Amino acid sequence: LGEDGVEQSFVFDRVPPGQGDLVVRGRLECELPGIADGRGLRFDLAGVGGFRIGNVVGIAADGARADGAMRLVDGLLELSLPDAFVRDAALPLTLDPLIGGIVVDSAPA
Repeated sequence: LGEDGVEQSFVFDRVPPGQGDLVVRGRLECELPGIADGRGLRFDLAGVGGFRIGNVVGIAADGARADGAMRLVDGLLELSLPDAFVRDAALPLTLDPLIGGIVVDSAPA
């Protein structure tokens, strides 16, 4: 927990079998509209606020880091790390997105 938000960590003691990027999928149900804005996904209503999911990063046991990616497809949130990083990462490996609030300035102008 920090001033930028809450980290939601997924820790892997072993790399799942298969090839390609490491992808964590989960259903995301939210009444707020979600849009990709180049820094992640933003869910908010004008004048009300909301939350953001962004800054997906992979962190290996030896401190090596790699930027990950995210996308929302048919209600499924996909967080991913590149195959090349995952394949060579010292375990345990952490996939770590940041979830933060969107604050609306309600002070009169």
